[in-house]
Amino acid sequence: MVCGCRTQLTTDQLKIYLPAVDLAFESRVDYGMLQKYYAGEGTQSECIGVKKIEVTGSPELKHISTSFVERANLTITSKAP
Repeated sequence: MVCGCRTQLTTDQLKIYLPAVDLAFESRVDYGMLQKYYAGEGTQSECIGVKKIEVTGSPELKHISTSFVERANLTITSKAP
């Protein structure tokens, strides 16, 4: 049985994600990209703005976010020895 719902996916602007998402999902995904703008350099850089980009399908702009995976990464790395 195939689900009639669509998946919404968000990535950052790393270029390798574009062909990977196309290969994995073809046109069966609502794909948005979050482009972040930084001021400063290295570990002292600060995010000063974001731009939400519709890549394929019809992603809901309000749900284009990388916050969930960023929080999970922080949780995992803070528990590492």
